[in-house]
Amino acid sequence: MKVQEGLIAAIFFALALPSSAQFINMPTTIQTPRGNVTSSRLVYFPTFNYRNGDIDTNLKFDFTIVLSDDSVVNLFSSVGVDDKKMYVIQTVNKSKFKIFPEDTKEISGSSAAWGKVNGIPADSCWLFKIATGVINCYSSFPMKDINTTIAIEDTGRRKIVPLTKQNIANIVGDDDQKIVKWLEEGRLIKVIKYYNRKNQ
Repeated sequence: MKVQEGLIAAIFFALALPSSAQFINMPTTIQTPRGNVTSSRLVYFPTFNYRNGDIDTNLKFDFTIVLSDDSVVNLFSSVGVDDKKMYVIQTVNKSKFKIFPEDTKEISGSSAAWGKVNGIPADSCWLFKIATGVINCYSSFPMKDINTTIAIEDTGRRKIVPLTKQNIANIVGDDDQKIVKWLEEGRLIKVIKYYNRKNQ
């Protein structure tokens, strides 16, 4: 599956887990039928703190990746950033290699906390589907926490777009005054939850 539009996302959330976080401005180029679309967006990059002296450790996942040549690799890695692109690390005979989204066709990440989450490449990061409904939600990490949503998909149109007030409004309309109010307040995740429950 190919992402059809460039993603420009402003992320409104705080994780329930003890963590520190940074937001990385990444350029994203997506191929569309009308040519390439390049934009920049904020990507959530979490760092989870495990208190063992002063050591901070990035959360790691079990990844299964289908590479561009259709070969499949399995690895256990955190997600890093190099030149504004996310990557995972493959270790072969004690040598380490970076795998970027552009090197992949498919990806899934698994963890005890969130189970298995499937994703697709979007040039500078991967998009993992973390919630389904009339509006599907995507995160840049395989964590089934709807608050980490950076992109949404109107299932009727099968089109992935950035998480923005306007893009949600285009899906939900303006008939429900609760939704109109929450959109005005910027409570985008609340709108998605409510709209999905209402239309399930």
